[in-house]
Amino acid sequence: MDYKFRVSFLGDAKVYLDSLDEKSRAKIIYNIWKARTKNDKELFKKLQGEICEFRTKYNATYYRLFAFWDKQ
Repeated sequence: MDYKFRVSFLGDAKVYLDSLDEKSRAKIIYNIWKARTKNDKELFKKLQGEICEFRTKYNATYYRLFAFWDKQ
């Protein structure tokens, strides 16, 4: 599969995801993996400068994880 970018979670993101219930966490991770292969502004979009966000709506709740590019 051809991915547009690679995802690495920082410690704070892992702590946040671990604090969620299993189904919410699974949906968020699924959407992040899905965003790697398709351009969908509902899942991943640029906010300002180098700051982007992953967005997921699950059970009438919006979850947002901020993202940035690390050009190693």
